[in-house]
Amino acid sequence: MKKPLVIISACQFTRLALESLIPTDRYIVRVYSNVTTEVEFVLKTSCGYLLADIPSLPSGEFGSSGLSRPFAE
Repeated sequence: MKKPLVIISACQFTRLALESLIPTDRYIVRVYSNVTTEVEFVLKTSCGYLLADIPSLPSGEFGSSGLSRPFAE
């Protein structure tokens, strides 16, 4: 069974590198360049893994959007 994996990075090169390294036969990968309402919904209603390039996000992005909660497995 494939496990969900969310990647958040403002850097296109980071997103592409991570996508090329992750085995798609083991993970359902969703890639985002910033935190949106859709990303918040996915993180709040799903279980799986999260890879976030924190320095590329605006200051306080996670705290103000309620994303400080863990993305549980």
